[in-house]
Amino acid sequence: MPLNNGEALKASELRYRRVFEAARDGILIVDFETGLILDANKFLIDLLGLSKTDFLQKHLWEIGALKDIAASQKNFQKLQNKNHVRFEDLPLVAKDGKKINVEFVSNVYEVAGEKTIQCNIRDITERKQLERQAQKRIKELQAFFSFAEITEQPHITLDQVYQKVADILPKSWQYTDIACARTTLGDKEFRTKNFRESTWMQFAPVKVQGAVVGKIEVGYLDERPEADEGPFMKEERMLINALAERLGRITERMRLRQEFQRAEQEFKAVFDHAADGILIVDPETKKFRLSNPTICRMLGYTSEEIENLGIMDIHPKKDVPYVLEQFAKQVRGESTLAQDLPVQRKDGGVFYADVNATPIAIGDQQYLMGFFHDTTERKKAEEEIKKSKEALQAKVEALERLNQLTLGRELKMMELKNKIKELEAKLNKQ
Repeated sequence: MPLNNGEALKASELRYRRVFEAARDGILIVDFETGLILDANKFLIDLLGLSKTDFLQKHLWEIGALKDIAASQKNFQKLQNKNHVRFEDLPLVAKDGKKINVEFVSNVYEVAGEKTIQCNIRDITERKQLERQAQKRIKELQAFFSFAEITEQPHITLDQVYQKVADILPKSWQYTDIACARTTLGDKEFRTKNFRESTWMQFAPVKVQGAVVGKIEVGYLDERPEADEGPFMKEERMLINALAERLGRITERMRLRQEFQRAEQEFKAVFDHAADGILIVDPETKKFRLSNPTICRMLGYTSEEIENLGIMDIHPKKDVPYVLEQFAKQVRGESTLAQDLPVQRKDGGVFYADVNATPIAIGDQQYLMGFFHDTTERKKAEEEIKKSKEALQAKVEALERLNQLTLGRELKMMELKNKIKELEAKLNKQ
């Protein structure tokens, strides 16, 4: 049976009331002319913890929880003029003090020739929390990515690293616009341009092998609402601790690299300016790995040519077995010095050298480093001394033979004299 107009109207109102009360958004019905609240649905009442009487016959801007939406009658007049107002993200405060993020949309429509305002208030707190968590994660990733970028810059110093870290820290904290930072390394400080010590500071120590070598500090220049640690969130505490731990590893690695570079420079200075020739050889292949300028001059080869040579290439062929025997003893650690080894130059000439060897590690590879001390002049001198000694010995032996001859003659003369005396004595008796 068809409904009459009155029944149809009642049915329509009933459907509207059911939708109004069952809606999962807060709904306010507001008088267009006066701004008085005519109705509020159950969802909004429950959301804010208020009663229906807290809403009815009050102006929109009189409701404490909604004062940020309609702070004054002037704002309400803008709503009247535009017929549509939308606020993407507004904070509401429930009766119990709980903060709620909402999306507020108001529209003007006509009912029986009279204008009415319907305000839809959607709870977006969960969405905003997810967005904030995503933002926190993005900031954390940006901080770690920036750390990686800093350390990958060529020729960057440790001081520059600490300054750049201070510069990037504020961007990773919640209130970026009022954040400042400072890093310390020993007695050195590195600050953002806006840094000043304040009541709201957060810090973490930078450690290398358990010892504190510096500190990371982040501060706010103005007061902000209380969170987990003053105005700082627990995620920011976790982030600053992680960044300090990473900065400690970076500090240790860069210090080791600096020490290695310094040691390498010192080694190169000694290696390049040593008076003795130096060759670094692979004990397995017996090929040369490095050579210093002195050995290049001694052998007459360039360093590039020497890198293509091995032990067998710089000694006379007839002496190679003996040289390899001495080399094997040095590799085994049975001896360190091989004396007067014959060494053959590029032009075929030969000189003699004492080769003192010591093991050395380059990276993960073990090598033998040999110091070649030219003994040619010494050997010549020794040969000259030997010849002189032999000549002197011959002369001594000749003198001894001469002395023996002379002594024999003297003995014979003495014997002759004695016989003459004996004859004279006999003659005198006669």
